[in-house]
Amino acid sequence: KTPKVTLYTDEAKCMLMENDPNPDFEACFYNGTKFHHMKGQIKCIGQDGTTYAYQFTDEIPQEVITYHHHAIKCLQRCKDIESIINTIHSDDGPLFPVS
Repeated sequence: KTPKVTLYTDEAKCMLMENDPNPDFEACFYNGTKFHHMKGQIKCIGQDGTTYAYQFTDEIPQEVITYHHHAIKCLQRCKDIESIINTIHSDDGPLFPVS
């Protein structure tokens, strides 16, 4: 997997991958929690190693709801950044990856 857009927040390093369409997304929280979004499937691995797997349309497990909300907000930000950069034309070649 190759990150296309990397976003750093106060809570996590977030990466939108290059595998279009519907790219994978990962958020690595600084406390050790990891969030993976792949084709509607979500897997959140807590800092204690507990894994929560669910569909995007499922009810969010209470133990990971804060991480889920932050990650989804960052996913949208990454997609917005990707969209904006796609509107820039460069004669110097591709503008991705971007951090």
